[in-house]
Formats: sequence, C-alpha cells, structure tokens
Amino acid sequence: MHIAILPSSYPSPENPVAGIFFKEQAEALRKAGHQVGVLHFSMPTLKSVLKEKKLPPLGIRDESQAGMTVYCYKGIAFLHYGPLNTYLYCAAMRKLFHHYLLEKGRPAIIHAHCAYPAGIIARHISKRFNVPYAVTEHSSAFITDRIERWQTPLIEKCFRDADMRIAVSPALEKTLKKRFNLPFTVIPNMVDTLFFSPRDTENNAAKAQQPPFTFLCIALLTRTKGVDVLLKAFARTFKNTDTKLLIGGDGEERGALEQLAAELGIEAQTRFLGLLTRQQVRDMLRSCHTFVLPSRHETFGIAVIEAFACGVPVIATRCGGPDCLVNKTNGFLVPAGNETELSHAMQQMYNEYHRFNPQVIRQECISRFGEETVVNHLKKTYQSICERQQ
Repeated sequence: MHIAILPSSYPSPENPVAGIFFKEQAEALRKAGHQVGVLHFSMPTLKSVLKEKKLPPLGIRDESQAGMTVYCYKGIAFLHYGPLNTYLYCAAMRKLFHHYLLEKGRPAIIHAHCAYPAGIIARHISKRFNVPYAVTEHSSAFITDRIERWQTPLIEKCFRDADMRIAVSPALEKTLKKRFNLPFTVIPNMVDTLFFSPRDTENNAAKAQQPPFTFLCIALLTRTKGVDVLLKAFARTFKNTDTKLLIGGDGEERGALEQLAAELGIEAQTRFLGLLTRQQVRDMLRSCHTFVLPSRHETFGIAVIEAFACGVPVIATRCGGPDCLVNKTNGFLVPAGNETELSHAMQQMYNEYHRFNPQVIRQECISRFGEETVVNHLKKTYQSICERQQ
C-alpha cells in the first residue's frame, strides 16, 4: 500500500530528536513492505530568520536517505498570526504534494499526525486531490484545554471529514470523543525495541546491590511535567542518603527547579543533565534503577515505553496516557500532583525493586508497543479505509 505521512514535526540536523517517533513509525511501515513517503514543512517566522541573520534554503527539498522517501517544503512564515500562517502552510504543502504526485504517484491514503497543523493540511490536500486521510492525535492541548479559539473550527472540520480518527491512548480518546462527539480508534505509539534494549541480561535482584540506587526522570522542564513534585517527594524520603535523582531535559522551569533542589537540601543528590541525545537517553535508562514520570498531564508517555523496552520499572502518575501503560508487573501508579503518594511509591520501589523482572517488563512492552504490533494495527486501519472507498 502507498502511504503519505504528514508529521507535525520531523528530525532535522538542528533538532535530530524532533518527531523521532513519527520517523520511526514511517520506517516501520516501509520495512513491512509498504511504499511510504514523508511530507513535512519547515517554515520559521520572519522574526526568527532576521534574528539568525541567515536566509534558509527555500522551496522543495529532497531529504530522502536510507531508502526512506522524505520531501520537505522550506519557507518563511512572514507574520506571527496563526490563521494566516495556516493558510501559508496549506498552500506550501499543496505544492509539495503535487510535486510528490509527479515523482512518486498517487498514495492510497494520507496519514497525518496531530490535527494542527498536519491534519488541517491533510484535509486541504484530500479535498484538492481526492485522497482519503487519517489523523492520529497526540497533543495534550486537548486535555489541558490549550486549543486557540481560532483553531477550534479548523480542527473540528479536520476530525469530522477524516476517514479515520486515531488517538494514542484511551484517556485521549475519551477526551476527544466527548469534545467532538465523534468516534476515535486507539492505536498506541511505537517504541524501537531494537534500539531501546537492556545492556545485558542481569536481573534486578543483582542490580539492586549496585549503589547508589538511582531514580531517573527525562522530561521537558515545564510545570506540566511535575518535576517540582518529584523533587519534593524525593526529599521527603531520600534526603541525606546515598540515593540519587537524575533529571534529563531542559525548559523554562530549569532554573526554578535547580533552586528548589537546593532549598530542599538535595542539591548534592540531584543532577540536572540538560538536553540528551537519543543514545544518551538509552544509556541513562540502562544505568538507572527506576524511571519516574511525575507529569500532571500526558496523552501517552513515550519515555515510559522506552524505559520498559530497556527492562526498567516505572513510577508514573495517573495523568492520562500512563494509566494504561503501567501495571503491577512493570511499576506503580500514583495520583498526579501528590508528593506524599509519589514519595511512598518511590520508597516502595526502593524496597521491592528486586521483584521486577527486566525480561518480563521488556517482553510485555514488545507485545504491546513493538513495531510488529503497531504496524499491524495501522495496516488494518488503512485497509478498512481503502475498502470503504471502493
């Protein structure tokens, strides 16, 4: 089957991890025997271009490599005004899609990731070129009610006219169904279980004897991610012990969080790692004892299943996506924003770490979120769309 993927972001030399899971899903579909093309755009604002004092290359660029067809439209969003920029995005991607048709032929289906802007673009292209489209929603903006007023009618049309609507978790599916009064199918995100894997077959009973016991959190450092709650929970139970807390990632809250760690007296036990490469993320997961996701809101939790793929147990909050990921075999769930409950769970993990089996955790992850499982879900979805078109 010929599939055109429209991601909301995609890796670039400047940001090699942006939209990496969109790229991995596209590559998995290609490896499964489908013809896959990725179509995306890069349109920085005029203000950012002037700040850089460097005009980026403009127009259609072929970024294909390693057998994956990738086209990018590079342009400039002249005004910081959403409705006008949306029109520019659609016009640019219409040109790109027409180029793709001439080069690669007509796809059987367009698969967009995130309603804004990719889904809105997919609807525009679908109507112009008569190609069915599916939309997978990933954004937490629907759960946290951060959709701009002007975006709402565009997103409603995008979902209403889509041939298939997909949510990455039951929590997001419930939110979207209630808001738009439309059915959504749940297909989870995929994890690359070849890349994310344990360093060796050592069991946790033996690993528990290797001090110091280390908790790891990797997140964008914003209030939504709840790292402030994690610091307070850690201080409540592990202050002045040899236990360590590693925090990967960066963001607007980093300075305040570093100050909070100092105020709590855990500065010496806490290390802020900054932005990590994908390989560094894997290395940190392999070396830690437990991964902690303290978010206030999550639509899924990619970092959680990356930890599972490495055989690492997880403590996560009941904040949406993780609710269906974490169970008694692979970790603990606690209420979001509750430092007392999180602290108790961290203490329980410290005491019971030896009972979590890395191989069992990893195998369950492969069966639920591995490449073959997710690709089979997508294949059935695409087939059902194509059958309805006949």
